[in-house]
Amino acid sequence: MRPDLIDIPKGIVDDLIPRFDARVKKVTRTAQVDTLSEMGEDEQELRNTFREMLEDERNKNFLIAATLGHVSHLTPLISLGVQVDTRDVQGRTALMFACYNGRNEVVEKLLGNGTNVNAVDKEGYTSLMYACMRNNAQVARALMTKRTDPNYKRANPNYANADGLTALMYAAQDGYTEAALALLENGAAVDATNKGDWTALMLAVQGSHKQVAHVLMKAGAAADKPGPQGVTALMLACQN
Repeated sequence: MRPDLIDIPKGIVDDLIPRFDARVKKVTRTAQVDTLSEMGEDEQELRNTFREMLEDERNKNFLIAATLGHVSHLTPLISLGVQVDTRDVQGRTALMFACYNGRNEVVEKLLGNGTNVNAVDKEGYTSLMYACMRNNAQVARALMTKRTDPNYKRANPNYANADGLTALMYAAQDGYTEAALALLENGAAVDATNKGDWTALMLAVQGSHKQVAHVLMKAGAAADKPGPQGVTALMLACQN
C-alpha cells in the first residue's frame, strides 16, 4: 500500500495556540492559587484537559507546518514544547511529511534540531523512502549526508521494510532516476532483493523505466540474476 501524505488541510490554525494558552491561564487565575497541587479537583481536571488539548493542537500544527513548508512556524512550536519527532496516528513524523512533499528548508531545520532520520512509521516507511517515492533527490541527499555532529546518524539507504522493499526499489519501480542516483551515490545495495526475490533492476524493467534501468546497470546491477521462478531482468526486458 502506498502512502497518502498529500490530503492535508491547507493552512495553519495559528489562533488555536494563543486561544488555548489564554484559557489555561484563565483557569489558573480563577483558582487564585500558586501551584497545581493547591487547586481544587475541578480546577485541576479542567487545566489538565486544556493542557492536553493545547498539546494536541500544537503537535498537529507542527506536522502541518512541516508538510506545507512553513519553516517559520517550527521554532516557536518547538519552544512551546513540541517534540521534533512527534507523530500522527500512523506513526509519521514531521520529517516524513517534509520529505514526501519536498520541503528542503524544513528538512534542514528538523535535521538541525536532532530529528530521528531513521524513524519508521507503522507501515514500515522511513523518511528516505518517502523522499524517493516522490523523486525528491535533494532531500534524499540531505538525509544521507554526513554531518559534523558526532551524534548524528545519517539515513540508512539499505533499510528494508517487512516486504523487503528498499528506497532504491521504490525509486526504480516509479522510474525516478534522480532519486536512484542519489541512493547509489550513498551506498545503496544495487542487487538487493525483496521478499519476492525482485531486484530494483527487475522492478525498473517491469515498469519500462529504461533510464533508471541504465543507471542501475551502470552501477553494477546484474541483468542475469534470477528472480521469481528464475526470471531475470534480461528476460523481463525481452518480454517488454
